[in-house]
Amino acid sequence: METIIEIKSIFGKVLFSYKKEDNSVKQAVEAFLKDNYDKIIREVDFSDLDLSNISFDNSRFYNSRFDNSSFYNSSFDNSSFDNSSFNDIPFIRLKFINGLYNYSVACILAKNGTKYIKMGCYLRTLAEWENDFWNNNNEFPNDDSEKSNMRKFAFECAKKWFETIELSAK
Repeated sequence: METIIEIKSIFGKVLFSYKKEDNSVKQAVEAFLKDNYDKIIREVDFSDLDLSNISFDNSRFYNSRFDNSSFYNSSFDNSSFDNSSFNDIPFIRLKFINGLYNYSVACILAKNGTKYIKMGCYLRTLAEWENDFWNNNNEFPNDDSEKSNMRKFAFECAKKWFETIELSAK
């Protein structure tokens, strides 16, 4: 049976209607974003949202905020982020790496050139990570366990991403 899900403004006006068999709110939001991203994804505050498994490929984000958002399995390929910020860091490049260890990894190249890595809830500069990687002994002790080794691998992948974008800029 097909279900219709409507996305409405705070004033009750229907902005988007999505009809599909086995429909869900998530599918309706994804369809809405896909059909309307160029019109609506400007100066959007995505803070504290779980945007997992959503593809934003080729999207344009202007003055958007992504503080405390979850992007597990999301894709931002070829997207632009003019005047956007992640955890109050204005950035020029942003990369999410998922599935390497228990949490998402965010690589942030700030407008001032500083490199940040967010692993789980820890957001630090690349230099801070390199100075004290084993900062979470309760969950990831330096004990050569698979869990800790996968966290280290995720960190190495994040560092490699920074090296790759530097090489491509030359």
